[in-house]
Amino acid sequence: MGTQIRAETTVKEFGIRFLRNQGGPVAQVLHPLGVERDDVFLMSALIKEVESRISKEALDVKVVVTGGGFVEIYADGLVARREWRSQKCLERLLAFVEERLTPFTEALGGARRDYVIGIDVLIDDWGIGQFAVVFVTGKIESVVWKSYPVDKEADFLAGFGTCKGRRSPRFVTTSLGKSLILVCHDAQVYNHRSHVLVHSAHGPTPRMRVMDEMREQMEEERPLWAFNPVHRIEKAENMKTFFTSYKQIATDHNWKPSVVGAFGYGPCVYHQLESLAQKAQYPPNTARCAIVIE
Repeated sequence: MGTQIRAETTVKEFGIRFLRNQGGPVAQVLHPLGVERDDVFLMSALIKEVESRISKEALDVKVVVTGGGFVEIYADGLVARREWRSQKCLERLLAFVEERLTPFTEALGGARRDYVIGIDVLIDDWGIGQFAVVFVTGKIESVVWKSYPVDKEADFLAGFGTCKGRRSPRFVTTSLGKSLILVCHDAQVYNHRSHVLVHSAHGPTPRMRVMDEMREQMEEERPLWAFNPVHRIEKAENMKTFFTSYKQIATDHNWKPSVVGAFGYGPCVYHQLESLAQKAQYPPNTARCAIVIE
C-alpha cells in the first residue's frame, strides 16, 4: 500500500521507495509523468514524506533534487499570449509561483537539508514558466527560471530574449557550497554540439546571447556543484544528451564541478530507472541516493 495524503478535501495514494541508498550528499527524486502534479497540497505533502524518509534512512544527504515540473501550477488568463515572452510576464509568474508555494514552506519548515524543486506554470497547457525553486533550511532561497529554450519553446518561454530572461539567479549557496541551478535544457548551454549549432548562425540570436552569458557566468562564479531538474525521460535515448552535457560541465572546467540531475519518467523506462539515474550525474556515483515516486 502507498502512503495516503490528504490534500484539502481529496485523498490520493502514492508509493515512495529507495532506488539506491548508499550514503552520500545528494538524493535524486524521480517522479512518474502521470501523477497529478497540479495539486500543490499533495505534492508538498509528498515532499514532506520524502524528507521524513531521508531523515530516517539516509542521514548523509544534504541536497535533494527533483525532476522538472515536479509541480505544475495552472494560471489560465494570468497573462495574454502576446506577452508571454516579455519581462513583464516573467515577473508576474515569479510572484505567482511564490504566492502558491506556502504549502511547501510549511512542509519543509523543519527540513534538515536543502531542496531543488522543479515548478512549472502552465497557461492553456503551454509550459510558459519553467522554474527551479531552491529551499535552504526550509525557506525559499531562490527562484531560478529557465533561460535556454528547446525547439519551439523559443516562441513562448517567459522572458526569453530579454535581459532579465538571460540573467536568472542560477548561482545559489547550498549546504554543499556554491551551486549552479540549471532548469532542464539549460544544461545544453554547456554541450559542445549545442555551442557549435548555435554559433553557426550568421548573426547574434537570442539563444546565442543566452549561451554566451551563461558560459561567462560559469567562469566567473566557479560553482562546486550543478543541479538539473529535467522534465521528461520517456525513452532511454532521452538521457544521452543530458549525460553528455553533464560530463562536459564537469570536465571542461578546471575546478571540476559535480553535476546531478533528476527527472520525470514515462512508463516505458520504469524498469530502467536505476541505469538512467546513474547516467543523470557526473562523476559517476556522485548521487548515492535515489528515490522513486510511484
